[in-house]
Amino acid sequence: PIGGGGLFSGITLVMRTLKPSVEIYGVESVQVPAYANSVQHGKPTFTDPKRTIADGLAVPYIGCNGFKTLEDIRPNTLQVTEDYIALAMLRYQEQEKLFVEGAGATALATILSGQLSQLQGK
Repeated sequence: PIGGGGLFSGITLVMRTLKPSVEIYGVESVQVPAYANSVQHGKPTFTDPKRTIADGLAVPYIGCNGFKTLEDIRPNTLQVTEDYIALAMLRYQEQEKLFVEGAGATALATILSGQLSQLQGK
């Protein structure tokens, strides 16, 4: 999950430093694509935070430091719908007996949405 970008940019920087060939995927809700919006404008840009089940990702701006860190790295970024986030939360609850907040379910939501088919079997 990208959210405000601080943790995501730090992890991305460390992973690329340790293993430059690593594939990194950041995920945002389609309701609040703050990072994608900022990349499109070339700077941290206000994004109207619409209601989302992934409230941990509902930030109007990506942080300046996080954005600058990610500027040269350019990780793969994806967006998932509310339906897939809800489905991922339900899967965690039914199959793993875990209650996961929406932002924490976005990685699984991305897999369930079929956006990461290139990782199938890895």
